[in-house]
Amino acid sequence: MQDLNDKVTGGQLSAAEWNEVPSELQNIIVAFGQSLTSADLNQLGKGVSGYAAVGDFYSTSGTANAIVLSTIGTIQAPPAYLSGMQVRFKAANSNLAGPVTINVATLGIKPVRDQFDAPLIANDFIASNRYTLTYDPLFNAGLGAMVLQKASGAVINNGVSRNYIDGFILSNNTAATPASDLDISAGQCKDSGNTVNFDLTGTLGKRITAAWAEGGTPAVPVGGMPVGVALTNNTWYRVFAIQKPTLQIDIGFDTNSGASVLLNGANAGSLGYNKYRQIGWIRYGAGVIVKFTQTGDNFEWVDYVSDFANGAQLSFASTPRLVTAPPSTRASLNARAAAGGGGQLMYLWLGSQQATAPAVQTSSNSQLASNGTVSSWVGQTNLSVQTDSNSLIKWKFTTNVSNDLSLLTMGWSDSRGKQ
Repeated sequence: MQDLNDKVTGGQLSAAEWNEVPSELQNIIVAFGQSLTSADLNQLGKGVSGYAAVGDFYSTSGTANAIVLSTIGTIQAPPAYLSGMQVRFKAANSNLAGPVTINVATLGIKPVRDQFDAPLIANDFIASNRYTLTYDPLFNAGLGAMVLQKASGAVINNGVSRNYIDGFILSNNTAATPASDLDISAGQCKDSGNTVNFDLTGTLGKRITAAWAEGGTPAVPVGGMPVGVALTNNTWYRVFAIQKPTLQIDIGFDTNSGASVLLNGANAGSLGYNKYRQIGWIRYGAGVIVKFTQTGDNFEWVDYVSDFANGAQLSFASTPRLVTAPPSTRASLNARAAAGGGGQLMYLWLGSQQATAPAVQTSSNSQLASNGTVSSWVGQTNLSVQTDSNSLIKWKFTTNVSNDLSLLTMGWSDSRGKQ
C-alpha cells in the first residue's frame, strides 16, 4: 500500500487510493477463511489472532539436508529474515550427516545451526517430528542462521549415579552393510571421568572400514575408524561414545582404552571432542564384524565359537587358553570333558588370581567333576569365567587326562564401565 498518511490533495482520496486501505484489512480477514460480513465487526481481530496462532507454520519440501518451507494457503510470510523470527514445520525427512540448509518462503538459503552455532549432526531432524527454528542474524559468522534449540546433555540426568549407562546398544547393521557397519542405539551415560552426562537421542550408523567422520545413520553409515589405525583381522576394537563442549555426541572405534587416537588432532579431537566412555567391544574377524546380539550388558555370538575341540590335557600344569571374548570381561563358556577313571576335576580360573588348583572343599572356581565311583565319565556345564587382559583363561585337571576336552565360547558379559 502506498503512503497515504497526511495526504492533503484536495482534502480527498481517490477511489483507487481509498480501496487500498480496506483491501489491506480484508486480506487479513479472508486469509483464515472468514467471509466478509457487516454482522461481525471483530473479523480483523480474528484475522490478526489467526496470524499469531499459525502464521509461523509452513509446509515442507526439499531434501533431507536442503529443506524448503512454503506458506500455507493465502498466509503471507515476512518480507525478509528478521531477528527472532520463528518458523515451525513437520520434518519430511530425517537429516543426514553434514550441513543442513533451509529456505523459508523464498527469502533465501540459510544454514541451520544448533544453539552453540555448530552444524547439525545426523538425525537432529527426525521424519514426521515437528520443530521450531529461530532466526539469529549474529550466527554463522554474522551472516545469519536459523537456530535449532537442541536438548542439553548438561541438564539431562544430573542426578544419576557415578558410572551410569543406559542404552547405547550395539548391533550389526541391517540397513546397509552388516559386514562393516555397526548401529548404536540412543542412550545416556556418564563420561569416563564422571564429570559430564552424555545424551544420544537417535541411532547412529558407523563404518569400521572408513575414516572417522561426524554423524551417520543406519541407512547411511559414516566412518568410525581413526586415521592412522590399521584395521586388522581377528582383532578386538573398543566402541566409544564421545562428546565435545557443545554437547554433541558421536561414536568411534579405537584399540586404546583411553580413546587417545580417536580423540587426537587428526581425528575427532580436531572438532573439539574431548570426553569419552567405552560402551562395548566388537570383533573384526576375517574381513567382517563378527555377528552378535546384545541385551543390556550381555553379548552373545550369533554362531558360538569352538575355542578348543577334541583335545587332550596331558599335563598337570595349568594351561592358558585363549577364548573368543574381549579382554577383562566375563566369558560365557560351555565346557565338556571326558576321561577314564573317577575322581577327575577340571578347574577354570584367571591365571593371575590363583597359581595352584584350590582344594575341592573350598573352591569357588567353576569345575567339572565325576562322582569318583565310575571308571569313565563325561561332564558338561555352562560357565562364566573372567578373562585376563589378553582374553586368556586357565584350566587344569587334577590328574593327567588323555581323553577329549572341548570349550565353546557363547559370548560374554561386560559391565561397560559401571564398576
